[in-house]
Amino acid sequence: MELNKAKPSWWIRPVLFIAFLYSLALGLLIIFRPEFIFAATGIDQPNHMYMWQTLGAVEVVLGFSYIIALTNPYRHWSPVVMGLLYKVFATIIFLSGAFASAELMNLKNYVFVNNLIWMIPFAAILVHTYLHSMRSDDLLIEAFDDDQITLDMFDTTEGIDLKETSHRSLTMVVFLRHFGCTFCRETLQDLSNLRSEIEAKGLKIVLVHMMEDEEEAQRQVLFYGPSLVNIPLISDPEGILYKKFKLRRGTLWQLLGGKVLFRAFIAGIIKGNGIGKETGDMTQMPGVFVMHKGEVIDHFVHESSADRPKYIKIAEMALNKAA
Repeated sequence: MELNKAKPSWWIRPVLFIAFLYSLALGLLIIFRPEFIFAATGIDQPNHMYMWQTLGAVEVVLGFSYIIALTNPYRHWSPVVMGLLYKVFATIIFLSGAFASAELMNLKNYVFVNNLIWMIPFAAILVHTYLHSMRSDDLLIEAFDDDQITLDMFDTTEGIDLKETSHRSLTMVVFLRHFGCTFCRETLQDLSNLRSEIEAKGLKIVLVHMMEDEEEAQRQVLFYGPSLVNIPLISDPEGILYKKFKLRRGTLWQLLGGKVLFRAFIAGIIKGNGIGKETGDMTQMPGVFVMHKGEVIDHFVHESSADRPKYIKIAEMALNKAA
């Protein structure tokens, strides 16, 4: 059961398909007939037309990204975010330029059709997607918070289920976001650096991810954390275990707030973690839980996707509770 695969409202896919056709047509027009819009509006052509053609290429790329969003709007909503941000910033740039040059006001109809009109359906899609994710979280958490979904249903790559693992030793269960996430990569690097110290305290680390391909997940883990060889993994592509542990999808502020953007710059650019392809649900929030004999005795639930758990402190506090 995955409500992320639920059928979207009837109007979302047609809007995205029209957005694809519009962006593709506009982009190709700008690339191959860059003078057309300037001639139609009576504005002098720029000296470097290739810069204008570059914007046409951006439109083409955005157009094809809407096709990706169309396949599953509730999961692949990031192209809509990028499209909306592009329209917003393009409008802001136009308005700032129009105040300095009255001639640019001749482009007002173009800006209205190309930017302002599209802001409304794009914003509506994102609001609808957000509300859907919140409703689906409530349903999933309620559905999986019973005895029908038990921890012995989730096997690690060692062939031992999570419940048995926690009976054999204190177990630190780390729920990851998608592997393309800057903070997920940071988590893997942190655990790679701290694994020996955590295990020396008597805790076993288990990583939970949302990829179906377990071999690819192992390759991803080893790439970002070489010291994590043979670490137990649990594949949970439908997010059942996430909801069992009451981990929700993040709000817009938790995913793209000021703290997140600042930390993304530090972790992604300054520290070189970068960002990659989404391999999971990019709205899913992570968390850390320490289990003892099938029960959670300590946990850290992220308030934002940028939070960085203090794994050693969590381990020490859990040891005191288990003693």
